[in-house]
Amino acid sequence: MHRAGEVDLALIDLHMPGMSGMDGVIRFRAAFPEIPLVVLSASELAEDIHRLLAAGAWAMSPSPRPAR
Repeated sequence: MHRAGEVDLALIDLHMPGMSGMDGVIRFRAAFPEIPLVVLSASELAEDIHRLLAAGAWAMSPSPRPAR
């Protein structure tokens, strides 16, 4: 469990097994409102970005893609 001062930033992926990134953002924000949260995703859809920011994410960053 989190203790004050131990976590400076949290990263969460938009697509996770067993839980959507949106659900993860909502649950994380409810439990830890003071910790900055950045969402990683290959999605660049404006709708996804706006929904995640409205849910409490601080930013959205493109996730790394495998080299071809």
